[in-house]
Amino acid sequence: MSAERVQCLSFHGRVSQLETVLRQHCNTVRTVVFDHAEVALHDTFGDRTYWNARRSMRFNLALHELAAQFRREYLNSTDEVDGTVREFNWTIEKCFLSFTPSSIQPMEGTRGGPFLSVHLRRKDFLWGRPKDIPSLKSASVQIDKLLRGLALVKAFIATDAPQEEFEELQSYLPKYQLFRYTPSKTVKETYKDGGVAIIDQIICSHARYCMNFNSRPRIEPRPPAQRSDTLPLDRQVTVKGQQS
Repeated sequence: MSAERVQCLSFHGRVSQLETVLRQHCNTVRTVVFDHAEVALHDTFGDRTYWNARRSMRFNLALHELAAQFRREYLNSTDEVDGTVREFNWTIEKCFLSFTPSSIQPMEGTRGGPFLSVHLRRKDFLWGRPKDIPSLKSASVQIDKLLRGLALVKAFIATDAPQEEFEELQSYLPKYQLFRYTPSKTVKETYKDGGVAIIDQIICSHARYCMNFNSRPRIEPRPPAQRSDTLPLDRQVTVKGQQS
């Protein structure tokens, strides 16, 4: 696509506001290109209906069962023991959070599984965001620190790293048991890469603590076990990438 004259406009706001802007500034324009249409928020974003819709969404039960099977077999984690049994009907599900004026605490009996989950991006992030992604050695140092602090010996690694990189990470953490979900041929053919990623997310959401390597460092101690399959993990620490 080419044009003799181009005018750019930066916008962040609601769709109804975008309509007003377009009417004011684009009356004589023949073509409008939205480079990032997702930036415009729908007018009911964040209201009660929006969050009810988010909470009502659940992942496929077959994916939940595959994740539960992996947790039972490798991570000594079940909903009954971890205190994360959920109502099938989301409208009667009780919150896993206890709110006080100064803090948000897990409800009594809600613990999460006895393992740390780690979201470690590799592949395209290595060249697309090299400053945000830690080396495997640096990642292992931070994982070791958190495992020791939480008195845990198992970690689930949700990563797109090739097997040789996963084995390298294991070599830096010989005192701990590291696991990753490797789908069978049948699971991969049935649910594709998207389904496998969801299984990873479900397993992570049941951990005692989640560690996320990201470009925006923040620490968010929250209770384990999500109220909704599509909400962010309820207990996570996000760490800025550090190269060693």
